[in-house]
Amino acid sequence: MPKIGKVKLIQHRPIPEGFQIKTVTISRKADGYYVTLSLENKSVPQFTTEVKPTSENTLGIDMGLKDFLLTSNGESVPIPQYYRKSQKRLKTLQKRLSRKNKGSKRWLKALLAVAKQHKKVADKRKDFHFKTANELLSKAEAIAHVDAERRAGGKLKH
Repeated sequence: MPKIGKVKLIQHRPIPEGFQIKTVTISRKADGYYVTLSLENKSVPQFTTEVKPTSENTLGIDMGLKDFLLTSNGESVPIPQYYRKSQKRLKTLQKRLSRKNKGSKRWLKALLAVAKQHKKVADKRKDFHFKTANELLSKAEAIAHVDAERRAGGKLKH
């Protein structure tokens, strides 16, 4: 790696033949470092498909506050409340952290436990978003969503 040197890596799947590494992103999370590779395969043809939206193949969604989303078919996806469900555990871990002497080894260990719990919540949310998006994509070829700023009359600030 440039500027870092050699790095040990646990490779959970091989890079397919014919693929070339374009970019490498290293991110640090509570339980370690992660390497994300962007790959390119020149043998795959570059083409785009145009989908003609019709009433049969189009699904409309509206993101809400009470429900995660509502579809034009009348289906609603509830908000899973992962953070609320983990608040009891977080409270316990944060209380343990506050009792430790700041900067000590046990404080660092308690800090890591709190960070790992937050990461668990984040991972659950991310998994929920991917699964929900995958389910929506399996139901329709074209997906339209309501513009929140337009619905609010242009009063939202970015």
